[in-house]
Amino acid sequence: MMDAVNAHRKLDTDFLDALEALAASPAPNWWRDVLTNDDLFIAVRRNSLNVYYRGASIFKIDWNGGRIVPSTHAKYLVRQAQTYVPLIDGQFQHPATALTWERYEEEETLRQMMRAATPRSDRKSSSARPSTSPMPHFAPAATTCPPSSARSRTTRRH
Repeated sequence: MMDAVNAHRKLDTDFLDALEALAASPAPNWWRDVLTNDDLFIAVRRNSLNVYYRGASIFKIDWNGGRIVPSTHAKYLVRQAQTYVPLIDGQFQHPATALTWERYEEEETLRQMMRAATPRSDRKSSSARPSTSPMPHFAPAATTCPPSSARSRTTRRH
């Protein structure tokens, strides 16, 4: 049984060598940023890796055609700017390119991707109260939605 599990959790030697070379590269890069960040967890899959932050897979790293190919969900590329964008005559007055990351800009991009992966309720702010739950990422049972039958009785129809 263990051999079947281990067969699904390994990387090709060439993939490992390429990752090692990238980590040893003198130029700053996304892989070194991942490796040096204590808040990230790397899971080995079948000849690929997933990089997790608080349960969110912010990178999937594949070995494709002899190249390391990292990918991420588009929602993690949204720049976390605190700004209002005016809507004038049906057009938002803000260039779309200013809203997303188009290039990896060293640790700042990774930090913003991690922030995008953090639920709003978990973000620190001056008005937020600290969680008293021993597991703050899970809602206490009292705050969950009522069963669908109870919900239908309390929902107003228009």
